[in-house]
Amino acid sequence: MLRNYFETERQRQALNVYSEFARRAHWPVREILDLYGASQLSFDASVNGDQALANFKKVYDALAGSWHAFRPHSREVCWSPQQIFETIKHEFTEFARSSPTNLLNFQKTGNGLRLESCLLKLGGIKPHQGYPVMTASKFLHFYNPRLFPIYDYEVIWKKVFGRFRKEFQDFCSGFNVAYDIGDTALFYRSYMCWGSSLLSRAHGSFMQVFVDWLSKQPGAELSRRPFDSALLYATAFEFIAIGAALD
Repeated sequence: MLRNYFETERQRQALNVYSEFARRAHWPVREILDLYGASQLSFDASVNGDQALANFKKVYDALAGSWHAFRPHSREVCWSPQQIFETIKHEFTEFARSSPTNLLNFQKTGNGLRLESCLLKLGGIKPHQGYPVMTASKFLHFYNPRLFPIYDYEVIWKKVFGRFRKEFQDFCSGFNVAYDIGDTALFYRSYMCWGSSLLSRAHGSFMQVFVDWLSKQPGAELSRRPFDSALLYATAFEFIAIGAALD
């Protein structure tokens, strides 16, 4: 059960498995932390508009490039960096890093419907028959890694849901959460509720164990980062879920 990796020391086991997976996939933790920093400067009210957009373009270039956020489309037929930046900046203010809503408390806040409404504002970010969950989640994750976990087809759907889909279904049934596995904003909201439930029931040292592991990753250098790594709830959820699925 995925929840076992949140309730016991199996968390360390999942993180070690994730380390090996990330090494093989060429997903260095250093790059992720660098993008968190660039994104934070993008949406910092004290940073002037041109500089904020320049920082966001660093995130955009990484996500549109090696992160394949627009797959299978080219970036030319998708939203521009400025359109994505302005949409997130104006439509997701209440879900920014500075807000009290994070993945630890998301399920209990009652903000699910409001978030779903905001998610729909990103519906045109790329051509897609349904809701572009993968693309939206990647940009939102770097906007606020305390709240938004990344969802993608190859890793989360095939591996995490490949192993724990029944657990997700049982969670939805037991907690009166809509069970949806399609390309919809509702699915992403329900997925976040599942992550929130697991985090809220994690053992007392869960985030400290995560930070200790994170600090040992090549290039992490947490002391120089302009954010509190102990608040990276969505990152912790994602890494544990992937590690557990591959364990």
